[in-house]
Amino acid sequence: NHAGVFYGAFADEELEGVVAHFADRSLIVQAPNGLNKLIPALIRHTPFAVEGIFGPPSQASQTLALLLEDRTQVQMNEDGCLYELSLEMLILPQNLCTGRLTADVAAVDDLPFLRQWYGDHLTETLHAKNNPKKRQEGRHLADRGVSEQRTWILCDDEQPVSCCEVSAWVDEAVQVGLIFTPSEYRCRRYARAVVAACLYAAWKRSIPKAYIFCNKSNSAALKLLSVLGFTPSDTYKRILLRQPVRFQV
Repeated sequence: NHAGVFYGAFADEELEGVVAHFADRSLIVQAPNGLNKLIPALIRHTPFAVEGIFGPPSQASQTLALLLEDRTQVQMNEDGCLYELSLEMLILPQNLCTGRLTADVAAVDDLPFLRQWYGDHLTETLHAKNNPKKRQEGRHLADRGVSEQRTWILCDDEQPVSCCEVSAWVDEAVQVGLIFTPSEYRCRRYARAVVAACLYAAWKRSIPKAYIFCNKSNSAALKLLSVLGFTPSDTYKRILLRQPVRFQV
């Protein structure tokens, strides 16, 4: 569910900051001067809980301080970078050009293994092995990705080996979110191939740019981005909470 609400802070009728709060419990901040106004307004009026905070490092940290006193509820607090690529400069990996690898939008028949993959991705990312809640969330995300035609699958000789998901797209740009390869297929350059295939399809639809967020400590992902031609654009912080914070409205 991508439904969301937006809150704006104004000074002399000029917009000085925005926070966007979505039904998936993510809170995105871009308000260098207005957070002290925006976060209290959000607490009073938002219909959604908060489970993740995303934005420039200092703003995300300030938002956390305004929302939550108990820091033991923070499950993940990491710094990353936004990478961008003009798709006309996309570098196609050699393994995608041989004809053995194929990539396409996922179909309903792919859901049995995609639900497992999405669950594996969540539990690995959040260090929450065998967490039933995250497994169920993974099933839901896989179902949504397939129904909205946002998930791409790479096959090697007809065997599914890797996937990625387009988390957002407009006429001007596409953003890739989830990228996952099961452990038994890693170190074979499959991830870069499925991302490249997805982005090449976007370029064929005349979408000019692509963006990917990446944790600064994820060396494998950083290598993938470099190989495809991405360059760093801006920094960000991602904060995930152990439990959703709900407000009385």
